[in-house]
Amino acid sequence: MNKLKNYGLWVAIAALFYMILEDLGFSIDPTRWETYVTLIIAILIYLGIVSNPKDGKWFKDKGDQE
Repeated sequence: MNKLKNYGLWVAIAALFYMILEDLGFSIDPTRWETYVTLIIAILIYLGIVSNPKDGKWFKDKGDQE
């Protein structure tokens, strides 16, 4: 469940979603897209859905230590 709280995961999902929309023929200004993603991520952080656990960094979790 910690992986769903990782900020890097949600940024990567947003980038993938943008690429899919572009491939489907939708044209969204990258500046506006960045604004939308920032707003959505901020709301998720405020609601406590997304956090950056101090023991993990981006895609690495506690169990992924080398």
